[in-house]
Amino acid sequence: MLIYLLLADHAIEIVADRGLHGRVSPAQWQRVCTHLREGLRGSNPVEALQDAIDEVSSLIEGHFPASTRSNDDALPNSPQLLG
Repeated sequence: MLIYLLLADHAIEIVADRGLHGRVSPAQWQRVCTHLREGLRGSNPVEALQDAIDEVSSLIEGHFPASTRSNDDALPNSPQLLG
């Protein structure tokens, strides 16, 4: 799951893996992008990003509930800034 912000072009993309394809509708992804875009135009971009992450998490958890098992293959949860 990737929320990609291309700041130079003012573009937002959400990239989901094959496991979510067909489970989350394009309209649901678009709603997250719209909320994020509106939030980023406001005075608190950090809050807007956190809200988007929370929305995406809710969509994912609806289809893939969290496991109580340890997952050594999981990626880190911290944001990664490129460039």
